Amino acid sequence: MERSALLSALCCLQKKQRTKDLSQLFHSYNPYDHKVLVPKDPLLMGKMVEVNIYEAGKHFMKGQPVSDARVYTASITRPLAKGEVSGLTEERPYGQMVQERNGEK
Repeated sequence: MERSALLSALCCLQKKQRTKDLSQLFHSYNPYDHKVLVPKDPLLMGKMVEVNIYEAGKHFMKGQPVSDARVYTASITRPLAKGEVSGLTEERPYGQMVQERNGEK
């Protein structure tokens, strides 16, 4: 008698749940979603910005913001005006944000 024949069979609900959990795990993995270290700048905190990668290691990448890059606020946005469409991200040029911070126009 084979060893597998001696094992008790799993309930079909357990099999379904295991398959569902594994599928969810594999679908959640995104090989193109990486975080990049950028210079410490309060304007970039919690934002997304286009960068040039200048160094990469096994578990990290370092980047410098592109001079004309737009800074995207990913999660917290300003309140919508009446009739304004939701779901759009706010974008502003990084250079403009630096000038505003420095009091330039």
